[in-house]
Amino acid sequence: MFYILFLLKHTTERQVNIMKIRNQITVWNDDFDRFQETITRGRYRKYFLGPKPLWKERESTGIIFGTLLCFLFGWFIIPYIGNAAGLNPLGLKLAVIVLTLGGILILIRGLFKIKEEKSKTYTPIKDEEFDRYFQYDIKGIKNKSKAFLRENIIDIASSGNDLDSVEPFILYSAEGYSSNVNLPLEIRCGDDGLIRASNLFFMLIYPFNDICYIYTSYVNLFDGTAKFEHAYDCKYTSIESVGYEDVTFSTVTQQRKEVEMHTKTLFIKAKEGNTSRVSVNIIDYSIVEKTGGHFDETEALKAYGFLKSKVQ
Repeated sequence: MFYILFLLKHTTERQVNIMKIRNQITVWNDDFDRFQETITRGRYRKYFLGPKPLWKERESTGIIFGTLLCFLFGWFIIPYIGNAAGLNPLGLKLAVIVLTLGGILILIRGLFKIKEEKSKTYTPIKDEEFDRYFQYDIKGIKNKSKAFLRENIIDIASSGNDLDSVEPFILYSAEGYSSNVNLPLEIRCGDDGLIRASNLFFMLIYPFNDICYIYTSYVNLFDGTAKFEHAYDCKYTSIESVGYEDVTFSTVTQQRKEVEMHTKTLFIKAKEGNTSRVSVNIIDYSIVEKTGGHFDETEALKAYGFLKSKVQ
């Protein structure tokens, strides 16, 4: 019975690990390695959360607590128990001395570490370094999107359309108002005024003469995973309209609060089908107002211009 439970536990863990690896965007890079992946996630955290001292309040509290425990046991608890049990007084004195010295050493070491950490200079991550790591992830998500499209749209193979022969339009938006994202949205306005976000909704559009293939997913830069992936094939003749305009709508936050969003959204509306509309919010005006920065619209304008030229 215990063996069966052991197998079930480890099989489940393996399935979870396989699933996470399958959803991890960077593993699709040709130059992927685990060390680089760990460094990338850590640098993202430092960029958004700031350069924080390694020595935190809980470590300081632990020093004080550990010192007090040594003094408490050495001066009160052990002598009381030892005298009640009739133990050798010499041994009790030795135990008191050892615990007292231990408490003093813990206190000295802790204070030294605190002073050492406070004297360090913590350099923040620059925008250029973030952009370099972000391009590393972009490369991974491009490869992953092509694999996902080929796997889920069987007509690609017979159509003669080679996903490797075209450069996709890569669109993304800050995503913090959805239960699809499992970590809080972190925002930073860089020195260049560009707004960068830790949670992103990606839309990659692969354009061809008579059709485009679209891949969407939610990507969390802190853990490098892509979730809720979808694939679409859109013949230009089946598209009713394409728009890039200001939109106001209501949604629910991760804290289950209803909020009103004001965005500039690129959308593709189909004439018919199960999925009649796909869209990506390029600009979130509430974030712009909060940070004073701006979002990059360059790729969205290119995609909108191309699609508009194809849709009559």
